[in-house]
Amino acid sequence: MIKKLKPLEIMLKNAWVGALSYFLKRSLARIDKPDLKQPLRVLFVRHERIGDTLISFPVVDVLKKEYPNWEMSWVTAPRSIDLIVADPRFKKVFTYTKKFFKDLVMICRAREEKFDIVVDMISGDSVSALALSHLAAPGAYKIGVGKCRHADYYHVNSRHPFCVTNRHILESTLDIVSYLGVDPLDAERFCPPFVSKSKKDEIGNMLKALPDLFRGRPLVGINISSGEPSRIWDMNNYKRVITKIIEKFTMLGFIVIAAPNDYSKGRKLAESFDDRVNILPQVMDICSVAELISRLNLLISTDTSLLHIARSYRIPVVGLYRGHKINIWFPYAQLSGMVLSPTEEHLFDITVEQVVEKTIEIGRRFKIPGLMHV
Repeated sequence: MIKKLKPLEIMLKNAWVGALSYFLKRSLARIDKPDLKQPLRVLFVRHERIGDTLISFPVVDVLKKEYPNWEMSWVTAPRSIDLIVADPRFKKVFTYTKKFFKDLVMICRAREEKFDIVVDMISGDSVSALALSHLAAPGAYKIGVGKCRHADYYHVNSRHPFCVTNRHILESTLDIVSYLGVDPLDAERFCPPFVSKSKKDEIGNMLKALPDLFRGRPLVGINISSGEPSRIWDMNNYKRVITKIIEKFTMLGFIVIAAPNDYSKGRKLAESFDDRVNILPQVMDICSVAELISRLNLLISTDTSLLHIARSYRIPVVGLYRGHKINIWFPYAQLSGMVLSPTEEHLFDITVEQVVEKTIEIGRRFKIPGLMHV
């Protein structure tokens, strides 16, 4: 039923844009580009997934470095709120819930901030992003990314990330700062999420509480969860990967990472091995998971959000990917590490042997202790 209503939703949204087209364009004409040297309030609109939010941090960090008197705020989605809600990068964090009355309150709160610049980081035409950019920051200078039909409703429009098929999405995202007087080459690319001291201590204590046999070993994280059904890999495959690797590399320790809905599967997987394979207690949010990942020597994952987190800490990764034609999501600044499915639809066809071979290759390439010699 929901799928059948989607075309109607899109039609109504486009009708809204068409009806207000004149007023949207007229509002732009009244707004001049602000003096970038002045203290400004900037709103970023990116109500997407965790990985999309994370690859945007280099934009925020380089702007903050260039303009330390700017105040940055963010519009996020409920699924990404835990990543940034306590992040000192941002003065305010607003959540777009797709619930009319809650979002109306949120927009009113955002308008009170009187933003000077709004950066719509949703690539391509998005009616919700367009509406948020104009309603939450009516007097702001507006920057879009990859807009087509909606390009006339922004003062400037950065090119779409898909324009260059072999350029990492993080690099394409950084193009935005060139419209704000900053050279993208000046940006630090490795910008991990903020993790509070209490969460760092919590993860540290959890690791100390693991069995004696586990302590002191090089750590490989293996994530069994994904936000998309097409990215789910068979649990028996994970078991075989761990089995084959610890048979050859006996000094390694494995940490199983699982989302709450997969935690029982993860615990069962860990319990099928000796104390060299463990899973932490089920109390972690995404920032705690990020802290755990920062302590690994290697991460194996089908979920790109965790791969982005790992690379932000410069942790080597082995990522299981669907066979995309547009290669912009590969592990950042890592020459290898992708295990590609032969199909774009799913990654079910990736074999255990492929993952094991790639793990050994990355272990040797990065000289990971415990993975360099058989």
